[in-house]
Amino acid sequence: MSSQPRRPVPGRIWGVFAAMVVVALLCLMLAIVLGTRLRNLGPERGGGREGYMQVTKPVDQAAASGAAQLAAMMDQPVEVVSETAVSGTEVSGSVVAVPSDTVPMELPVMTLQPSEVPPVAVSPSVQPPMPQEEVQPLALSPLPSELKWKTHAAPVAVTPGAPMLAIVIDDMGGQMDMSRRAVDVLPQGVTLSFFPWSREGIELARKAKGEGHEIMIHMPMEAQAHGAVVPDPGPDTLRVGMSPAEIERLLSRNVAAMSDVAVGLNNHMGSRFTEWETGVRAVL
Repeated sequence: MSSQPRRPVPGRIWGVFAAMVVVALLCLMLAIVLGTRLRNLGPERGGGREGYMQVTKPVDQAAASGAAQLAAMMDQPVEVVSETAVSGTEVSGSVVAVPSDTVPMELPVMTLQPSEVPPVAVSPSVQPPMPQEEVQPLALSPLPSELKWKTHAAPVAVTPGAPMLAIVIDDMGGQMDMSRRAVDVLPQGVTLSFFPWSREGIELARKAKGEGHEIMIHMPMEAQAHGAVVPDPGPDTLRVGMSPAEIERLLSRNVAAMSDVAVGLNNHMGSRFTEWETGVRAVL
């Protein structure tokens, strides 16, 4: 037997061993925290340990049925059963058969581009209470001899008795890169609604009208608060509490900016303003 003393373990090996122990302890602590959180998810388990790694949720039968129908329609044509069909003044049940040779409209795939405008700003929720005012009847003025919703309308050939679908794409003129592509690839039958404050958008609206699109004005209106913030619809927003004169001033200025191309107006946001009857009457 050798009487030589045993060599001590190098310090770096002890360091590696200590690091491995620390990592193992951290992983164990993380597993305990995550396991506890998952175990407490779902009142149906009462915080029990059995099956805690599988989170179960109540099944919405209507949503599940709708998802199944959508999946089937994506795979192959199916018969769509509608609850009601309107014919004259009579309403009755009906079955609408989707032809097997129906081909969806083919459009180029749009790759999302960076926005040319900053995202919608939000501000702290400081919305005042809704004004309670007596609503007066609308003051009707005579219609002009030239109705712009007729003179600016785009003619569309429609087969008598064929079904029709109106499609309006709004927020045009905000992201100019995507707005230009929409004008380039969407068919003439699609209506485009442009922000009235976007100078580039208004020029694009004139181009789109020349290519056969109908044009609308996308008027900013005050939105409801989302949690603690209120989305900012943009310049010249119609807000709750404005006087009828101020509403008319802002609305007239923005309508005038697109009066040479537009057939009508729709709201941008406006979930709060459109609940205020006084303001809506002033817009009308």
